Parts: sequence; structure tokens; C-alpha cells
Amino acid sequence: MTHENTREIPVWDLFIRQFHCSLVLLFPLTYLTVGEDECLLLHSDCGYIILGI
Repeated sequence: MTHENTREIPVWDLFIRQFHCSLVLLFPLTYLTVGEDECLLLHSDCGYIILGI
């Protein structure tokens, strides 16, 4: 069933996709490094990146 007057509207543009994917990757990484002394720099960097975006 095809309509000639319909057009495709993108729901997520590039910025929204990058924002969402970065949060999906950074939140678990931040959570997994919360108690590790050797990963403190990575943990704080991830937190700052989350705050920045």
C-alpha cells in the first residue's frame, strides 16, 4: 500500500543519535568504574562528558 503524497520524515537526526548513543555507552561505563581506584580518572572523565553533553 503506497501513497504518492506521503513523504518520509526522519525521527532521529544525526545529533540526537550521537547524543543517545554516547549516553548509552557512558552511563554503564561510569557505573562499572565507580569503586575502582585504578579507574578513577576514567570514571570522572565519563561523568564530565555526560555533564557536558
